[in-house]
Amino acid sequence: MFGHWFAYEVHLPVYADMVGTAVAALMLGPWRGAAVGFASALASHAMGLEYAAPFAIVNAAGGIVWGCGWRMIRLAPTTGRYLLVNLAVAVTCSAVGGPISLLIYGGPSPHSADQIAAAFFDFNLDFHVAFWLGSFLTEIGDKLIAGFLAIPIVEALSYVFRPTRHLTASEPLQRAEL
Repeated sequence: MFGHWFAYEVHLPVYADMVGTAVAALMLGPWRGAAVGFASALASHAMGLEYAAPFAIVNAAGGIVWGCGWRMIRLAPTTGRYLLVNLAVAVTCSAVGGPISLLIYGGPSPHSADQIAAAFFDFNLDFHVAFWLGSFLTEIGDKLIAGFLAIPIVEALSYVFRPTRHLTASEPLQRAEL
């Protein structure tokens, strides 16, 4: 939520609203990731980002794709495979968020990230081509940043919350005999 608020206040061309969603999806699975994404969008709306609530479903969809994608590649994770997961999240969020933006705002939302689409209008592109191109490019950058920021956070949290193993009374003796 901090990233979303910061990006909005500084007028960054990204949403920065799904780092927590990515972390939750990677650590806890797709449905919990979706729940975190949905709840964080509603909380952002409650904090004063008026446009955030209608896009809660976009965050939930992103959490599902991140969680499912991570589960598919986690046995053999590579940077390339994880990049593809993030691109799948971007495509999904663009496909889900685009119609919401068109329905509510008639085009790009008031967020500065969507102004990339508005810039394409200046190149005399067809409205729908400019809108979808701007939406997709914004989502790619945003989801790559969120996805790759999530990795060190997941690593740190995995280390902090790693279950500790308590030795039984006989284990030190068994180790000493080896």
